[in-house]
Amino acid sequence: MSAPCRSCRAPIDWATGINGGGMPIDTASADDPGGNLAVWRAGATPMFRLIPGAGDAAPCTCPKPDCAIHGPEGHRGALKPGEHTALSHFAVCPDAASWRNRG
Repeated sequence: MSAPCRSCRAPIDWATGINGGGMPIDTASADDPGGNLAVWRAGATPMFRLIPGAGDAAPCTCPKPDCAIHGPEGHRGALKPGEHTALSHFAVCPDAASWRNRG
């Protein structure tokens, strides 16, 4: 579902996480190589998952470089067919702090 952010008015898409929670996705960040989320569609539902280690400056130190989480190419190799990168709107919204801990 697309809608403007209620504070900064930037366009956002809402996606559902693999555990059922919702996340505002920054629409302008689709395919951003620095994205911290993998986004895909399950039917009509946008879905997301965190990319392990996204944004880390240090290289992966996983003892198993071919593990299911990191893949043979490291963190960026963790995208699956049909997924693209994006940023959580919380990472770019100038008003993000005002939305934290709203319970």
